[in-house]
Amino acid sequence: MPNEDNIDASGAESENDTPNSAQSARPLQKERELSELDALLEKQELADLKKLEIAELASNKRFAGRVIIFCTLVTVFVCLAQLAVVLKQLIIDVLLALTLASAMAPMAEIAERKKIPRAATVAIIYVLVVAFYAGIGFLVYKPFREQVIVFIDQLPHYVDQIHNYYLKALDLAGDSATLFKIEPSSLKAAGTSVFLKTITATGAVFEIVLNTILVLFLSAFFVVDAKDIWTGLLKWVPQKHRSRAAAMITPLESRMGGYVRGQILVCTAVAIFFSIGFTVIGVKYGLVLGLLAGLLNLIPFVGSMLATVIALFIATTQSVQIFVLTLLLFVVEQAIESNFIVPHLLGKQVELHPLVVMFAILIGATIAGAAGAIVAVPTTAVALYVAQEFLVTPDEHLAEAATEAKTTTTTAS
Repeated sequence: MPNEDNIDASGAESENDTPNSAQSARPLQKERELSELDALLEKQELADLKKLEIAELASNKRFAGRVIIFCTLVTVFVCLAQLAVVLKQLIIDVLLALTLASAMAPMAEIAERKKIPRAATVAIIYVLVVAFYAGIGFLVYKPFREQVIVFIDQLPHYVDQIHNYYLKALDLAGDSATLFKIEPSSLKAAGTSVFLKTITATGAVFEIVLNTILVLFLSAFFVVDAKDIWTGLLKWVPQKHRSRAAAMITPLESRMGGYVRGQILVCTAVAIFFSIGFTVIGVKYGLVLGLLAGLLNLIPFVGSMLATVIALFIATTQSVQIFVLTLLLFVVEQAIESNFIVPHLLGKQVELHPLVVMFAILIGATIAGAAGAIVAVPTTAVALYVAQEFLVTPDEHLAEAATEAKTTTTTAS
């Protein structure tokens, strides 16, 4: 019995101690949980900090990469701009050659189907053009020579008239006449300047002849070896874009060649306008001068100006009234040519808006003179077409490709 009482007592004590031990264990467990939670939070914070550091580092790398790319592009652009300035004339010659080659390419392709070599086609075109201009030169030479002889015979009379007008102007000026007196030293300086400008003009003419020969040679080369040139260029295009690039060749040729066709229409309109105008006014050899204006107007606005200068030269041997009317005719023609003939006739051929044509010619003339005015329109037409194909309508091409792929899949199934 005593043993049982001891056992019962010890059991009761143990039962009384169990809640106390459980109560003491709960705070320890909470502490452990809190410490584990703190450890997890610390790990999470460290992980987040590392992610932020990695993201910031990646952002800095991207920013540095963009800065490097931007600086590289600016450097390349500046270098290309300087190179373009140095090679400006060569670039213009190549663009002119591409434009002429694009105009001759359709005729060369038609002749090639009839077993006529491309080289022979180019040679025939060159011979016909030279013969045409030689014939016009022959027609212009005789009346121009006659007018030069008349002008030289009348030159002393013109000089006397100018001298008399000058003396009358001095008399009318009174005390201010000293402002209008011409000193011998000024005449000497003017003579020297004219001599130097004559030498410069001679060098410029020689340069024009050399550039013309280069353009004709390059044009013939581009037409004769067109297939090999395009095949070689397409090899540099990635395979997935090659078919699309090849499909752009014909539209590009059409736009560049369209410039020549449009310019021929402009020349024809100018020739008709001046022929009628000179004839109505009464300028001698009006038909010949009008035809000459059209032929020389292959360079925008230059033919009109040269023909008017010759017409004014001839009008001086006729009367003051004809001289003034000729000058007014030139002003009217320039307004019509600038605002209607060139923008509309030329713009339709190269698929450009008339305002775009006008601005292109003005910008080209400002940058590179007459040669820039010639290449500005075809260059703008090509640039806008390429931009439209790759920037404006790429989604349409992707949709067409997807439609074709879907059709092919449906057909195959």
